[in-house]
Amino acid sequence: MYNLYISKTERKIEIKPLRKVFQNYRDSITDEVTKYNEVYYFCAKRKPLVDFAEQTKQGWIDELEFELNKIKKIQIK
Repeated sequence: MYNLYISKTERKIEIKPLRKVFQNYRDSITDEVTKYNEVYYFCAKRKPLVDFAEQTKQGWIDELEFELNKIKKIQIK
């Protein structure tokens, strides 16, 4: 069982074995990614968390590229 920590403000994504503090939730963890709170997600398997983390990371990249393109299109008059 694994936990995923995602923080956009810290620019941090970490997947680790389930922390001891979360052991009480062991029985409710499945093979699907489950949101615990704004920064922690759980899953019985690592691969779904990796896929979810990659999608989240790509979303951050897409947001930044969109903002960057808006700035590039600014015309100086």
